[in-house]
Amino acid sequence: MSLEVSSKAADSLPSSVKNALSKLPPSEQSVFEEEFLRKKRNPILMLLLAIFFPIQHFIEGRVGLGLIFWLTFGGFFVWYFIDIIIIWGRTKGYNEDLAKRSLRDMKIINS
Repeated sequence: MSLEVSSKAADSLPSSVKNALSKLPPSEQSVFEEEFLRKKRNPILMLLLAIFFPIQHFIEGRVGLGLIFWLTFGGFFVWYFIDIIIIWGRTKGYNEDLAKRSLRDMKIINS
């Protein structure tokens, strides 16, 4: 079988997920793609949120960290600037973990 997901989704997927997806039937690849595209985070949007309205920790599900960030004014703005620098890589890592979790969940449900 071959990989039948859009380039929009395929560009965000790690190679291990692409290999595993290529072994699935097209209908299951389609279900995976819909779920992944619905849940993935856009790095540009996350960067803009981190700069203008820093709620990125809440969006990523880290409420405690978000509260500490806000209560310390972004670590007295030191943490704020560090977050702006590393948000792109952290969002990419979040999307890769999401793809792996989604694929694992699909395999568990289908077995």
